[in-house]
Amino acid sequence: MTVSYNCGYNQHYRPALISRAWLFFPSPFRDLSELCASSPTAEKPKPELTSSHKGAALIGNPVVLYCKLDQSAGWRFYWSKHTQSPENETKTETHSYTISSVSVSDGGQYWCRAGRGTPVYYTHYSDALWINVTDGSVILDSPVHSVTEGDPLTLRCLYRDPKPSNLTAEFYKNGSLLQTQTTGEMTIHTVSKSDEGLYHCKHPEKGESPQSWISVRGASFSVFSLLSSLMAVSPYLLVTIVLGVKCYRAQAGRTTAMVSLLALPSPHSDSFFKMQLLEVL
Repeated sequence: MTVSYNCGYNQHYRPALISRAWLFFPSPFRDLSELCASSPTAEKPKPELTSSHKGAALIGNPVVLYCKLDQSAGWRFYWSKHTQSPENETKTETHSYTISSVSVSDGGQYWCRAGRGTPVYYTHYSDALWINVTDGSVILDSPVHSVTEGDPLTLRCLYRDPKPSNLTAEFYKNGSLLQTQTTGEMTIHTVSKSDEGLYHCKHPEKGESPQSWISVRGASFSVFSLLSSLMAVSPYLLVTIVLGVKCYRAQAGRTTAMVSLLALPSPHSDSFFKMQLLEVL
């Protein structure tokens, strides 16, 4: 007997496949979450974590985090800071988490996940989101989410009014000077895992920005992207492969036909006729 459940389908009666016949029957579990938690093959959803601020937040201002989950209702939301630690999570009944008046200590990495049922069935953690909090006049404009390997990354040194006439800024990674740029921005054209770390910028008159964590995730791979890359390098490559396969199949078919014909009983036991046939083929 094979039973199949959809963990996103939250009703009392659920479809199940029993001996290749579709039936509807009441689940023995009190809550769908219990079934999903007990199923080793259930695919966990993954929420998306976003922020009300696109850049750095000023001290004293509110910041709201949102944990977006495209699933049915009934979830509670759990928030982690600095590490994905279940012991130190903050729980909310809604998908938002508000810091009413941010301080420098509120800066850092955040994650969220959702859970429901008894025992609790948890989703995956979201990707990390970095919150920058500053009380100064210099801000490093950097991405709040992870950067994909191979993509470009641009960091900018921004200033609160008044904006300086000299935009020259120094850019640091893990406390070490990387570049000095007269435009106030630096670009890493092809990001790699080694570029991950804590970055900040420094202006000779305005001072330096708070540190921002840049995380790098691996590039996704697919057969389609591989074929696209190969076609971009050589448009004739795919045509060559197809023609090669066709020639191989044609040769194989010709050989099979010759062997089958020679195996047929001959009305005359004349080996000379077969030799002539071989020469023709």
